[in-house]
Amino acid sequence: MKRITFCALLMTLFLLLSCGSGQLQAEKLAAESKNTFLDSLVKIGHGFYEIFGIFGNAIGDTFGFTAVKSGDRRSKVGEHFETIGDGLTTTKNKLNELSNKISEAKNANNSTIEAVKSAIKGANDVFEKLIAALTKLAGVVKEAGDTNIGDANNAGAAVAADKDGVDTIIKSVNAIIEVAKKSEVEISSGDAGGPVNNDAGAAPDALGGNAQAAAGSGPKLVDEVTKA
Repeated sequence: MKRITFCALLMTLFLLLSCGSGQLQAEKLAAESKNTFLDSLVKIGHGFYEIFGIFGNAIGDTFGFTAVKSGDRRSKVGEHFETIGDGLTTTKNKLNELSNKISEAKNANNSTIEAVKSAIKGANDVFEKLIAALTKLAGVVKEAGDTNIGDANNAGAAVAADKDGVDTIIKSVNAIIEVAKKSEVEISSGDAGGPVNNDAGAAPDALGGNAQAAAGSGPKLVDEVTKA
């Protein structure tokens, strides 16, 4: 009887130790999974920090025309747009790299991964449209070459602008505005200022450069721009 009782005690003790060992092993695995996931989050966070650092550096110095003066060549405006486009391209590529890293994150919830990847894709779609518009802007403005922004001809009128180039600029700017609106960026109309006397001038006079732009040319040019 004592022998049976002793065996029963040994079996009970063995079962208890086995259960305890299994529980400890499960807790260890859970802790390792948690640490691996947290390490992945830290790496992803560093990736985002690097990306927005690149984006901020690329855009901060060029967003706004402080780097472009009235005496500069017109092509410098194109270089300005090109710099912004390059910054957006670098940011987009880094986001794609980060999206791949997120997919490889261990012990991460699939729905969380998909939500982050979806947000990255949405941002990249916006960047692609902006890059396309900026590339067109940079190309057409750089074609102006060594002509200074404020150049005038012998008659005192502004040096003529290329009509096709102006059309491309208008369409590209409109594309950027549309992207901004779809991204819920509020764009308000500015103050048009006081009226200009409307004489016999026509919109092409403001661009043609063959003669002085007459009174009324400016508003007529604006009307043509708004039709684009």
